[in-house]
Amino acid sequence: MFGGTCKATLVGAVVAMCVLGPRMAISKDDLDRSDKEAVILFKQIISDERAYYKECVISDEWLAHPIYAYSVRNYIKYPIRGDVSPPHRTTMPKDIIGRGAGAEGLICSEKEQMERKDAALGASTYSGNSTFRDKQIVASTNTSRREFSYPIFDIDYRTAFVVRDNSRRIWIKTENNKYPSFGDGETAVFIYRKKHGRWKLIGHDEYASYH
Repeated sequence: MFGGTCKATLVGAVVAMCVLGPRMAISKDDLDRSDKEAVILFKQIISDERAYYKECVISDEWLAHPIYAYSVRNYIKYPIRGDVSPPHRTTMPKDIIGRGAGAEGLICSEKEQMERKDAALGASTYSGNSTFRDKQIVASTNTSRREFSYPIFDIDYRTAFVVRDNSRRIWIKTENNKYPSFGDGETAVFIYRKKHGRWKLIGHDEYASYH
């Protein structure tokens, strides 16, 4: 059912097993078919929403979230009974997403994003007169974060499933050096189909939303 170097095993749930030995660096020649298709897929994903993707918005770690069985059954005619876990890979988002044109600067660690947030709040550039709990707001900034699972492909590499967690937060700094934040997010699987050599979004299932 699923492509690449992984083999699917059904024991109450389908779990993609793909554990490779450690490598210090991933060259273009080291990419297997799944990786090469993933590079093409994410390049299309970034291109479709290019205005959204700013510097340091994509996580440098893969999201380890399963694809629920009903999502698979809705798009692939296969009698699957359990959820499907993304395969374990030595290639990271920088190796896959970062290979797309202009995508490398979009990827960063959570620590780096928080350092950028702290620097923005430390600038004290807020010019409004708003208050929070009777304290003057002296700085504010917004952060967006997207985490992607490594794609799961069908055996013919014509259908791909990618789980995405998308979060947004507004951070403020008050005159007493408090840092409250407000935001929301959602987790969903996005399904793509390859037509005429190009990956196209054909549907999505929302799994969760949060504040």
